[in-house]
Amino acid sequence: MFIKKEGLINCLTNCHKFMENFLELLSDKLLILNKKVKMLSLESIRQKIGNFLMEEYTKQGSNIIKVSLSRKEMAEHMGIQRPSLSRELIKMRKEGIIEFDKKVIIIKDMGVLSKF
Repeated sequence: MFIKKEGLINCLTNCHKFMENFLELLSDKLLILNKKVKMLSLESIRQKIGNFLMEEYTKQGSNIIKVSLSRKEMAEHMGIQRPSLSRELIKMRKEGIIEFDKKVIIIKDMGVLSKF
């Protein structure tokens, strides 16, 4: 949907609810873009996984992370290949940092994970 600049300014100044909804949508989009930029700025796959898990830990408030995404969707979210994601998750499990099974990832060593 395209609205001319003058029409948008008119709607924003005359309709409080429109302005509130517009700012909420704009804020949500900025947060999403901020997360994507942060994820793309991380260099290693391990850093990307660590960042993802720390975000989920903060959201869910538990070291038992219930992941709603498939491995393919997680990889796409992080901007990496799915086999690379799986390989790094297995390495992290062998090192005792995490444990996982299908849709659940358990953070076992928060200290190591928070350093990524």
